[in-house]
Amino acid sequence: SLFSCQKQEENPSTVFGYAFDKFTQEPILGAEVHLFQSEFTSFFSPDRITFLETTLSDKDGFFEFQFEELDFPFSHFVYVEEHGFFPEQKDAEKNMEILLEPQVELRVKLKNITPYDNNDSIAISVACGYEAFIGQNIDTLISCFARPERRSALTYWVTKNDIKTEFKDSIFTAIPSIQIDINY
Repeated sequence: SLFSCQKQEENPSTVFGYAFDKFTQEPILGAEVHLFQSEFTSFFSPDRITFLETTLSDKDGFFEFQFEELDFPFSHFVYVEEHGFFPEQKDAEKNMEILLEPQVELRVKLKNITPYDNNDSIAISVACGYEAFIGQNIDTLISCFARPERRSALTYWVTKNDIKTEFKDSIFTAIPSIQIDINY
């Protein structure tokens, strides 16, 4: 008969893997692992993304999902996040290894130690972005997170008595934190 009460056969799939600290190779306990389904719509529009479920990695960094696998235009990916690490996204597959990079706290201490007038200024560009400050009493701390084990450009501009001076350097973002003091 054309009509049947039989249930169509499902195509179950299992995706599993491990979450590790990229530098220490230690497993990450309690990482949130999110499973998403992506549906290709066209080359001219973004894929349609659907959240499916979340699980936590265990003491060995292990995580697992079971879901119904769909053929093209569908695919799946995982997005892994844990406090103190940069998130990572990867296409879903069996026996995945997710390497999360720890966040390095980058602190830049700015202090005007030779004030000229209220038009004194400092502008700084570093891994965190760009910041600018004006005044004689600048004594502040900029803090952000940077990727570890990288050399980042550091450029800052100081203006005093209408004379602008540029300074260029680089910093190596060592784990777990780095502080740079700029006295101007």
